[in-house]
Amino acid sequence: MGGTSIRIETSIRNKASLIVKIILAVAVTCVAAATTSAQSVKTVASP
Repeated sequence: MGGTSIRIETSIRNKASLIVKIILAVAVTCVAAATTSAQSVKTVASP
């Protein structure tokens, strides 16, 4: 019983870290896209 519970905990931790990595990657991508679009808007706004 003890071994299986440890294995389940490890898989849950691996999944959680994977989800965190995905969320961070998405957040970084969104921030990069937002800054890029903001810069392009500034460039368009200023003649």
